[in-house]
Amino acid sequence: MNQQPLDLGTLLDNYRNPLCFFAFKMLKDKDQAQEAVADVYIRVLNKDAPFEGITDIRAYLYKAVRNACLNVQRRKLVPASLTDPLLMEDLYAVQEASEMAYAHDIIHTEMISLLSQLIDALPDQQREIISRRYFNEEKIADIAAGMGLSEYQVRTYGADAINKLKINALKAGKLQRLLLVALLQALLR
Repeated sequence: MNQQPLDLGTLLDNYRNPLCFFAFKMLKDKDQAQEAVADVYIRVLNKDAPFEGITDIRAYLYKAVRNACLNVQRRKLVPASLTDPLLMEDLYAVQEASEMAYAHDIIHTEMISLLSQLIDALPDQQREIISRRYFNEEKIADIAAGMGLSEYQVRTYGADAINKLKINALKAGKLQRLLLVALLQALLR
């Protein structure tokens, strides 16, 4: 099998946003999430052959980020748990909840990543309307005022964008298509 040399910097850049989102879902703090991902990247970059023997780099990175997030959570709880045994139970509960949410969070992160790619392919105006309406949860009147459009135009451009997203989601692979359609339905509720 002929493998091309691995450009580690480019590889890590490709995974940065999904990994930060994944870490944020665990830590609920943007700065801590970015620090957890940065810690993983520093460890990877300091190794001579960081992915030697690893067949699924994406899974490896998700697991490493998950472990980094668990370490952040442990550091918060362990000092206090030494004086309060009930907090030690909280630490175990955090770890147990993390185990249960791990696969769900990875799937959700990958779905958001796929949806982001579809949204990025939209024309600027449609992309802005979708982002403001469904991610920032802005009202149509506020979007119209902010963009200098009528409410009718915002509704029309938004509907066109949703239709394009649905069409492009249906062009994806079978599994991706199912995930994207499910995410779009959840987003539009």
